[in-house]
Amino acid sequence: MVSVIIPLYNVEKYIENCLVSLENQEYKIFEVIIINDGSTDNSADLVKAYMQRSDLNISLIEQKNAGVSAARNKGIENSKGKYICFIDSDDMVTPNYLSEMHEIILNNKSDLVICGLKTLDEYKQSNINAPIKLDVENMNSLTGLERFLHRKICPGVGSLLIKAELISKNNLKFTEGYRYSEDIEFIYKLLSNSQRISHTKQQLYLYRVRNDSVMSTVDSKRKDGYELMKGLEEYFSENYPDFSAEFNKFGTARWVWATLWQYAAASSSYNEFKKSIINYQLKKYMDSLKDFPDKKVSTTAFLFSISPRLYYRLCKLYVHRYVNRKFSNTKGMS
Repeated sequence: MVSVIIPLYNVEKYIENCLVSLENQEYKIFEVIIINDGSTDNSADLVKAYMQRSDLNISLIEQKNAGVSAARNKGIENSKGKYICFIDSDDMVTPNYLSEMHEIILNNKSDLVICGLKTLDEYKQSNINAPIKLDVENMNSLTGLERFLHRKICPGVGSLLIKAELISKNNLKFTEGYRYSEDIEFIYKLLSNSQRISHTKQQLYLYRVRNDSVMSTVDSKRKDGYELMKGLEEYFSENYPDFSAEFNKFGTARWVWATLWQYAAASSSYNEFKKSIINYQLKKYMDSLKDFPDKKVSTTAFLFSISPRLYYRLCKLYVHRYVNRKFSNTKGMS
């Protein structure tokens, strides 16, 4: 059996679509554990009403608002399945999401399966087709860690099917009290403890990009992620020395690079941008990325080292030309 864990918080516009996508699964042997993390809208009531008319095996667990990590951990504690996956309550999955990953994990005797994900606009509600089968690639933990670090594989927690024993045996949990990058930290720890990892490019997980969340909430809490990346440096030093040196060179730096772009995109002025980034030791991290394998990363890091103002202007130009236009066009299609 698979345990599907869904944190629930103020998603009354989307939760029914998420549940319908589970109703349509080809694979039927699963439970749905929904953790209501103190929602203040009608999300929980909508779930209760759905439970009354659905044959899905749904458990609704209530907790005071404690954050998505605490909700996922609560789901893990209450799960009964041999395998675990996580779905965000505003996302959806294809009809063969569970069947494909369950087949892969059995056939390849894997600890962990990673699928591809597809982004959806805010208004997509249904008519999700199952993607065709694609080849499966198997790798060991070191290869998985290196590919995740270099973004050759880009999973979110929703694009994983995990052997429950992998989590329990290694006492793995989402770090609570952090708002950013707790999912990245958890994935790194999963990969480091997996003997065999399977990867398929099939886009089985459907990640919703909401207009009200695009490059928003870039605030002081963003530094939570920085602290988690620094913690991983110590974790790998103690638990995975074969990967430690590479992560120490690129891991935190790559996270800082991504955050720098987000700050530039969200800031209303160059002065605001400068104030936002003063605590990140940028020269150190941008210098360390000069030989990062991804040319986009190494080139923009070098550009920032030369001229932070020029970097900022180019980032704003990119957002104006590509990101804003994309979401403006999407809204017009609704």
